Amino acid sequence: MKLISLLSTTVLITLLFSMSAAAGERVFATDTITFSYSETAELKNGNLITSDDAVWRMMESEVQDYEGPAVILNQRGSRSGIAYFNGKSVPVTLLSGEPGLNEGFRTSLLMADQEQRRLLLADGTTRRVLDPDADLDFPGGSLVEIIITRDRRHAIDLSRGYRIAVSPPVRN
Repeated sequence: MKLISLLSTTVLITLLFSMSAAAGERVFATDTITFSYSETAELKNGNLITSDDAVWRMMESEVQDYEGPAVILNQRGSRSGIAYFNGKSVPVTLLSGEPGLNEGFRTSLLMADQEQRRLLLADGTTRRVLDPDADLDFPGGSLVEIIITRDRRHAIDLSRGYRIAVSPPVRN
């Protein structure tokens, strides 16, 4: 019975995802990206300071005080990007420092299976969550964008900035 319920949910989510894509909404299957991840970023005087001591000037933000994880998407050699933290996305410009850049794949979360600890992603893969304490309660009502690191060992939730240890793709 659980298998039928899971299959029904998967089919429904896949159908909704397909309809969103057909309607022209921005949906990522697998975009290769360059990013900088910081477990402990801090916002001071309109600047986001990451754990690698890079200082990013925020172009706009309602957030005045923040300390926590952050992800910055940008291209190698570029001094501008988009910072994701605390549920926000804000354009930023690098003022100083050398950010530690990583490569990965940007995709979307279709479903988080709390019981089996699996993530069903828009790139067609399913990943087992390896961290038993990882919070799989993703915000509803919007598409959750995920980065899979190049080594395929972590998923990073762009809405919250949390990094989760995951398995390589598993069979459904």
